[in-house]
Amino acid sequence: MSVPGGRAAGRSKPELALRFARPGDRPGLMRLGHPPPVARILAPSAGQRFLWAAAGTRSMALVAEESGSLVGSVHFVRSMRDAATWMFGHWRVAPSLRRRGIGSQLMREGVRRIGSVERLYSYVEDGNEASLAAHRRLGFEAAPTFEGTIGLGALSTLGPPAPALRLEPVDRRDWGTLLPLYAAANGALWLRLFPRSVVVLRLLAEIGGRDAVRPLPRVLLLPMASVLRVEVPGRPPAGFVVRSGSQMTLYCDPAGCSTSILARTALQLLALGVPREETIGLVGLPADLASRARSIQARRLMALPDARHLRS
Repeated sequence: MSVPGGRAAGRSKPELALRFARPGDRPGLMRLGHPPPVARILAPSAGQRFLWAAAGTRSMALVAEESGSLVGSVHFVRSMRDAATWMFGHWRVAPSLRRRGIGSQLMREGVRRIGSVERLYSYVEDGNEASLAAHRRLGFEAAPTFEGTIGLGALSTLGPPAPALRLEPVDRRDWGTLLPLYAAANGALWLRLFPRSVVVLRLLAEIGGRDAVRPLPRVLLLPMASVLRVEVPGRPPAGFVVRSGSQMTLYCDPAGCSTSILARTALQLLALGVPREETIGLVGLPADLASRARSIQARRLMALPDARHLRS
């Protein structure tokens, strides 16, 4: 696809070509600011594409080219949870050519070429106001809560270590509480991206029991290798920790999440022998907490639960 470019009045307008990325685009992608590993993802070899297809991964990268130079890029990946929901990233336009609508054209052309996409989402680093504004111009909504990552040792210093809390193994009686907590941590906007998850969560919460939760890894990608509920004496569970291999995530109740709960959970994990340098993911961070705890690498979900208008 070629669309008119834009230059100062009185000059000829070169065509802006939008096309799929090719392996030969890697040098241009790096000049655009993408690190070499990212350039290889955006412009994979035929062998890499075959491996992705064999694993069920569908990935597509578009570039914008003007006067023989790459001036923009965007990358789409189909969600494993729902074939109609796609995540996108590496959405970039050359700094000197921003505010010309190139980013919008890349997004619209990507949605048109995918065809089956109904919902889109991405994550924006905390404080990246330019990216937030670009998303909002296309109709994206911002989640009220944040996600984040931080080293376990650093997390343990965010708040007071008292009063103590406990990390308790999950048993069959806990799922009626923890599944709604999982939904609250991810938020209503996330559930609009994956509408089938709402039905599954309700069903599992009603049935309960460890046997009923076995489909959860396939449906919601919530690993079951190790699950510990965050128990504050005299209160409902404040969250739960999921650990699968080297990945560890704390799902927080946004209504009760605090630096104290985060720090005390980290201290309990350290007492269980988890290394201080291990990174932990945090889901369900209130906005005010994310802004105060600057050591957390926070990001905000930007979602478009209905992306069909981008095809027009």
